[in-house]
Amino acid sequence: IEAAPSKDWADREINIVVVGRIEPRKRQLDIVRQAAAMDMSVTFVGALNENHPEYGRAFRQAVTEGDSIWLGALPRDRTLETLA
Repeated sequence: IEAAPSKDWADREINIVVVGRIEPRKRQLDIVRQAAAMDMSVTFVGALNENHPEYGRAFRQAVTEGDSIWLGALPRDRTLETLA
């Protein structure tokens, strides 16, 4: 895997990316809600944990109500591009 070209720090927007399966113990729902309260956007990468369907529904609802983005599960190369 080749590294994505990096941008100069002065040219970057402030971005927050959270990578991991969407589940209660990782508290992504809290992150979405806090980001919305602070008028910020967070990009989430990861599949929903099928063992926690209510949490997944609440997470998806919170994402649609705010400025955050959920990309779902991505292949490794796309995840790395998102982080670059």
